[in-house]
Amino acid sequence: MAVYAKDLLSNADLPQLVDALKSQFRVDSWVLDQGSAIAVVPSGLAVWDASPKDILDQDNSKTGRVCTFLHEFEGARSGQAVSVPDGRYSIIALFPKSEETFIMRMSAREWSAGRTLLLKVHFKIGTRNDRVDRVRGVVLEWHKEACQFGFGGEKLQDGPITVQGLVEGPKTMQLCFTFDYPMHVTIPWLELYFRVRSCLKKTQRPLGFSFH
Repeated sequence: MAVYAKDLLSNADLPQLVDALKSQFRVDSWVLDQGSAIAVVPSGLAVWDASPKDILDQDNSKTGRVCTFLHEFEGARSGQAVSVPDGRYSIIALFPKSEETFIMRMSAREWSAGRTLLLKVHFKIGTRNDRVDRVRGVVLEWHKEACQFGFGGEKLQDGPITVQGLVEGPKTMQLCFTFDYPMHVTIPWLELYFRVRSCLKKTQRPLGFSFH
């Protein structure tokens, strides 16, 4: 799966682009965060079976036509591998090259299947309280909508979310949330990523997210 930030596809109307991808290339595609990004994966594939490097390779047999089509809209880009607590996809997120040193990470390397999920949002030591509070509000609103309505046809199980508070470590501060997660999803996590990205300037954003 490839996820394109809106500001990378500067000349594109994202809803129209999604319609074109679906009709011309038979790909599944979703608009994220009210148009701040799109996610793209070929229809019928449980996994886009390529590494992040291969996804960017326009000669790759399964992704080449889609990548060539989208390349017409792109500026200079930088990519970040993203992992979520759902093993169906290899995911690469693509951003403008100018954002390279500000890209948030999302990692599920320490996650194991279970009913309760711990989500940590990582901040630099000394991040202002108002910025942490803004992210807290985004996460809580996202969780509410993910349970009630879902994103991309995927919903979280309805239930409470607990804010464990801000924990200060030796290198970062972590804002921690826990909630039930018995059914694995992908698109809601990408929605969360881009909502947080949109709520703060690039120099003010968290360092990233991790799942435990």
